[in-house]
Parts: sequence; structure tokens; C-alpha cells
Amino acid sequence: MFFGTVHHGIAVGVIMKVPIVGGASTTLATGQLGANGLAVGPTYVYWTDSIALTVMKAPK
Repeated sequence: MFFGTVHHGIAVGVIMKVPIVGGASTTLATGQLGANGLAVGPTYVYWTDSIALTVMKAPK
């Protein structure tokens, strides 16, 4: 499972993954203050950055 962190409706800049069966989370990207709209492909996790107006990616 992949997710971004949000605090009071504002993305705080971390994209993470955690095993579906439970366990420790893993940070995939930090400093992503405008992170929005996660999508998962076979190799990468993608998200948009609403501040920089870009599409970002990180290896799964």
C-alpha cells in the first residue's frame, strides 16, 4: 500500500509504502509539499506536485 502524509488537509511532503499484511513503513520520497494523486505502476509510484506543476516518480 502506498500513501502520502497529510496534516490538516495539507500534504506535508512524504510518500511512503507499507506492506498490506502489516509491518514497518518505508519512505520513498520526502520534500514533496504539493504531493497529490498517487498512481502505482509496475516499477514506479507516481504523483503530481500541485506546487511545482510536475509529475514525480520514485521506484517501488
